[in-house]
Amino acid sequence: MIRQAVNHSVPSSPTPVPATETAGAFAAAQRAAQVAVLEQIADAFYAVDANWRIVAINAAAEPHFALPRDAILGRGLWEVLPASAGTWFESWLTTIMATGRADQLETQGLHRPDRVLEIRAFPLDLAPAGRGLGVLLTDRTGIREAEWASAEQQSVLDGLLAALEDGIVARDRSGRDLLAGTAQQQRHAVSDSDRTLDRQTMESGQTIRSETVVTTADGGSRILETLRRPLRDRQGHISGVVGLNRDVTLLRRCSAQHEILAREVDHRVRNALMVVQTLVRLADADTVPVYKGAIEGRIAALAACYRVLSAHGWGPVPLAELAASILPGSGDGDPGQPSRLVLTGASTVLLQPEGAQALGLALHELASNALRHGALSTDAGSVALGWTLHADGRGTLRWTEHGGPALSRAPLRRGFGLLLLETTMHDQLGGALQPHWARSGLDLTVELPAGVLLPGPVPTPLC
Repeated sequence: MIRQAVNHSVPSSPTPVPATETAGAFAAAQRAAQVAVLEQIADAFYAVDANWRIVAINAAAEPHFALPRDAILGRGLWEVLPASAGTWFESWLTTIMATGRADQLETQGLHRPDRVLEIRAFPLDLAPAGRGLGVLLTDRTGIREAEWASAEQQSVLDGLLAALEDGIVARDRSGRDLLAGTAQQQRHAVSDSDRTLDRQTMESGQTIRSETVVTTADGGSRILETLRRPLRDRQGHISGVVGLNRDVTLLRRCSAQHEILAREVDHRVRNALMVVQTLVRLADADTVPVYKGAIEGRIAALAACYRVLSAHGWGPVPLAELAASILPGSGDGDPGQPSRLVLTGASTVLLQPEGAQALGLALHELASNALRHGALSTDAGSVALGWTLHADGRGTLRWTEHGGPALSRAPLRRGFGLLLLETTMHDQLGGALQPHWARSGLDLTVELPAGVLLPGPVPTPLC
């Protein structure tokens, strides 16, 4: 019987690979992996040995050398970059090579001055070749340009915030001021009413306007117009508030003053019409031209009073300015410029607006009488008008004529001018007239009650 032989032999093992070949393949694989990694990173990289020969470089580094890598590998670093030889860059790399301590810095590109580079240099073990250096260059230009643009925008914003009179508000939910450190935050402290308004705005999600009176550090008060609007994040959730605090104190006071002035003007227009009617009805004259001249003179004096009042916002007016507007040709008695009508009162004394019309008409009547019958009717005559504000608030006016026609007695007839003078000074100003008809001319003293004349300076109108 023939039996088939069965082969029970063990398969033969692969032929052993020498250890040196295995290590070489592994090393080659490592180098290939390293090269692949270097090619994938966006940062520029190159390495040099102890003799400054370039032993490795990736594609991202080529633009920094302005050469292809085939023209770079194996050459000396200072040969490829001759402009860097002998510079701080060579000294810096030499120090790192000698000490073995890594370092980094940020600088303008040596060969690409339009770029901002972060350069990191570190020691490398290039066994068996020995020590070397790796240099990694990261382009920070985009980041720095964005930071510079942001800083410039912030500078513009800070300038605008510092220039604005309005208080700009920007706070998060916790009440933290998002403008902390700016001139706005320093100028406009957060008050309890601010916090209440912030909370109401965030709770309602609506824009809120309001007006409130706040007390200042010096004990005064200001009127603030406030506006708050919800501040939302990218998801639309309310994250805080933005708005402004506007000081409208002057605006509100001006508005109130305008209302008062409007009523005052209306009152004075009505009063002026009544005065004109009285002047027309009671004036007396022998002829029409004389009558016309008297009416025109009195209306012109009335108009002069209103011009001065209007120029000072219908408030207190300088008595000297009013007198000068009514008495043309008046002066301060300067010998170099002699005047026949001299004003001797203090320029700082003010007259209440209610007395301007009355005193203006009274001065006009005195001047008119002096021109027709008194000191100003002669070439040698003169008039002095003086006023004094006493410590107790009372005032004294004095009209003194010199050099006119000699008087032997007081006038026998009380004309309209004298009647108007008595009415305005006594009835409207509460003054007491003390006329003295001296031989040299009229010497009139008017004593005014406290409050008619006021001490200066001239107040500045609010608006």
